[in-house]
Amino acid sequence: MDRLSIISAVLFLSGAPSYALPIEETAEDSARVKDIEEVVIVYSPKETGKLRQAPIAVSLFDRTALDDQHTASLKELSAFVPNFYMPDYGSSLTSAAYIRGIGSRINTPAVGLYVDNVGYADKSAYDIELLDVERVDVLRGPQATLYGRNAMGGLLRVFTRNPFHYQGTDIRLGTSVKDKGYQLSASHYQKTSHRMAYALSGFYKHSEGFFENATRHETVGGNETGGGRIRVIYLPAEAWKLDFSTDYSYREDRGYPYRYLGVTEGEESRPDRIGRILYNRPSFYRRSLL
Repeated sequence: MDRLSIISAVLFLSGAPSYALPIEETAEDSARVKDIEEVVIVYSPKETGKLRQAPIAVSLFDRTALDDQHTASLKELSAFVPNFYMPDYGSSLTSAAYIRGIGSRINTPAVGLYVDNVGYADKSAYDIELLDVERVDVLRGPQATLYGRNAMGGLLRVFTRNPFHYQGTDIRLGTSVKDKGYQLSASHYQKTSHRMAYALSGFYKHSEGFFENATRHETVGGNETGGGRIRVIYLPAEAWKLDFSTDYSYREDRGYPYRYLGVTEGEESRPDRIGRILYNRPSFYRRSLL
């Protein structure tokens, strides 16, 4: 081939369009390459979709279920939630929660508590009144991926009523004869505009107790608690939400019904005091939460 023929062949090949021969796809083809013009990363909050469809063991209680079961605290949910137990020690000083046997009575909790997505870090704050609550979720199993190290056993999530979804005033009154107790609560929900709404609520409970202290001639085991909540929600734009919430509660547990159970080895026998409450000093526990 002469030099002119070689140059003509090179020019022909360089100017010719390129074609890709079709390749027959088989079942073994697992790698696909696609050109993507733009990648958009969308932030996803912790609560998305329907919780009942999530692959997790969870118990949900809406407001109707809580009212039907007359549930006023998280401790009372122990009777309705599988593998959940929150013991009642007679005081709010220690309110440990256990899920599937995992919990902690001292040190940091192993079951987390969130109220309107705000975490409670101290177990002494777990015994709260379920005031103007919309829903309670009990998530069983480790939740540390989304909720931190103190959710190894599970998670308790409490959501209060949203004033954008419900408007009105609720007033509740109750009384009991045996412990000379009474309780009252009031809540008001108002939407001032399509961008702003607020909720105000307060409660008070009083109980004299069931047990008699023979030394001080007074009833022990009672309690007194009260508090309130203010919540304001503002929507400055379509994709923005400002949610302000302030919660305060006060509680006083007056005395524990400690009884003398009898003589132990090396002590003086006092059969007249067995089974009686006889301590001669006032005993109480006070707690304020903000």
